[in-house]
Amino acid sequence: MATGARQLLSRVFGRLTPFTPGGDVVLNEDGTFTVTNAALVKSGAAVAKTISSGAFALTTGKGFYVVDGEGAAADNLDAMTGAVEGTEITLRPANASRAITLRDVSVSSASADGIYTPAQKSVVLTQTNDFAKLKRGATHWTLTSYKTQAADLGSARLKFFKSTEQTGTGSSQNIAHGLGVTPVLTWYSVTDAGSTYVLAEGTHDSTNLKVTVTSGKKFIAYAIAP
Repeated sequence: MATGARQLLSRVFGRLTPFTPGGDVVLNEDGTFTVTNAALVKSGAAVAKTISSGAFALTTGKGFYVVDGEGAAADNLDAMTGAVEGTEITLRPANASRAITLRDVSVSSASADGIYTPAQKSVVLTQTNDFAKLKRGATHWTLTSYKTQAADLGSARLKFFKSTEQTGTGSSQNIAHGLGVTPVLTWYSVTDAGSTYVLAEGTHDSTNLKVTVTSGKKFIAYAIAP
């Protein structure tokens, strides 16, 4: 605040004391401001982070992160810790060969610091020019905007799975699909001719297809996930 303006306000209202609007900024008597809340961050230079068990911790005062997967591999990002309500960050993948998938809390089951994504669909960052912007609410993050090579979430990067040839056991079988989320569409093809067979689907999850097929019958399983 300019000295002249401050002097005028002082004559009108008396001595001005420091105040803290919303606990974020303190207006000092000399006209300067002091930031008191880590939610107010500026991006500045990117900070490198590596995911560990689906999460990484923020660096105080930093808002731009380059994220790599655990073990220098493609990885799921389920949570970011160390933030307060109102924190806003931007992140991008560190390497185009290691996709970073932002998973909705409905998939990750993160009890705190998890991510709400549009329509509960995972967002996959695969290029170093891809980015995601997120804002922290009271307990979780909300994905507020993003840019990927896909046009939009409605047509974004459907994930496909095709199994190797399987052999039915007559009991429930787990077939790992690696999609990271529960498939929205599954189908099967029988690869040997001959006798009739029975195929019954169980309740699939984010790790396995669950299916019971007549013992000895060979088949291939397929799945699609958002």
